[in-house]
Amino acid sequence: MKIGTWESTEPWCYIIAEIGSNHDNDLEHALEMIRLAAEAGADAVKFQSFTAKTLQSKMNWNGDQPIPSPQFDALAQVELDDTWLETLAERANRYGVDFLSTPFSEEAADRLVQLGVPAFKVASGDLTHLPLLEHLGRVGLPIILSTGFSYLAEVEEALKVIHNAGCNDVALLHCVGNYPPEFGELNLNAIKTLAIAFERPVGLSDHSPGSVAPLAAYALGARIIEKHLTSDRRRPGPDHPYALEPDEFANLVKGLRNLEAAMGNGRKVPQVTEEGAINWGRRALYTAQVINEGTVITRDQIKVVRPALSGLPPRDLSRVLGRTTRRKLPADYPLDLNDL
Repeated sequence: MKIGTWESTEPWCYIIAEIGSNHDNDLEHALEMIRLAAEAGADAVKFQSFTAKTLQSKMNWNGDQPIPSPQFDALAQVELDDTWLETLAERANRYGVDFLSTPFSEEAADRLVQLGVPAFKVASGDLTHLPLLEHLGRVGLPIILSTGFSYLAEVEEALKVIHNAGCNDVALLHCVGNYPPEFGELNLNAIKTLAIAFERPVGLSDHSPGSVAPLAAYALGARIIEKHLTSDRRRPGPDHPYALEPDEFANLVKGLRNLEAAMGNGRKVPQVTEEGAINWGRRALYTAQVINEGTVITRDQIKVVRPALSGLPPRDLSRVLGRTTRRKLPADYPLDLNDL
């Protein structure tokens, strides 16, 4: 699976700065958020393409009684102006980051295709919107599918619909739909469950405080990390309180890049830089005292100390005990079988 310059077969992590509604209905602020994301080291910036009227009912119902939906009004206040998209995409390109936006409708998806987005990102709530998934699958772009709220069987059903529509490049992001979740709710081991069950790239869409979860997720096999970014958590709006500020996001990126290097290839062999220190850190068999020629070696005459630049390794202690010295051996002398 390939998105931009990222390939799922590589160990490095695709880091998405989720701007979401943190543009605050201000184009200049949205453009500034792209700059902040790029400078923090993100690989991609992501917005959300929806309108309240196509996403949320205006009414909630209590039996037969309609109740005006506060969610509708809240969503209407954070809609992304469709006329901004080209400007935002151009700014992202200028800063060298991928431009993504979650399509919440077929029309939004088609608009994003016109902009040349490298992939679709699907929100957790739309995992069961099978008609939308089918439409996205027919386009053929890679799909990053969040799996909050879901059971494994629902994920399987979504993947089947996308596959049947013609797309097999799908990455699965573990997610907890409670924003922000408690650490005890994160269930990060589900990342491994998704990877094993579906044998495809996995990642984490994280809304928990700080950077603990994304760093742990990478160690568990996540290769896509999505995290909200804000210029200031004190700004009003639904997504600001649990987002990372720019310096925090930069520290997350640095931590993930360090982890990429730290994970290694899994082969348990000494590192090249260890080779010069191996024998200085290990022990060998030394004489604990002067031992005369013809003496039968006993345990109190031997000590096991560093370094192991010469002499016998500790595993040979039993081979030494009870043998007779061929010559006089000084104290603190590394033992050799030729001396016995």
